[in-house]
Amino acid sequence: MYKGSISTPTAVTANTNVPLNLNFNTNTNILATGGVISILKPGLYEINVTATTVGPDDAVSMSLLNNGNVIPEDVSTAVPAAATDASRFVINDTLRVVSMLASTVRLSVQFTDDVTVNNMVVTVKKIR
Repeated sequence: MYKGSISTPTAVTANTNVPLNLNFNTNTNILATGGVISILKPGLYEINVTATTVGPDDAVSMSLLNNGNVIPEDVSTAVPAAATDASRFVINDTLRVVSMLASTVRLSVQFTDDVTVNNMVVTVKKIR
């Protein structure tokens, strides 16, 4: 199981990978570096992302991406009343990783607008 997080306010630019701090990683088939979580072995993986941000006073979305492409069902959107109001985002999904030749699944999290992430937790757990 991999767990990455942000626990202090961190400015994140729109459409860039959120930089996560490694809490722990007990699965040698999951590698994390530079805001990208690589899954190297086929199987079913449970992905959970929760975040609290402050930022613009219009709609902002948090997306889970695979190899740089947004996973359509893994988008969470919030519309704060003011830029100083906190927004909460949640993504929960199970991904099926199939056997691939010389390739991996590269997951990342991005926001559609500049935000300050106050806290975030990302877990990736192989369930089968």
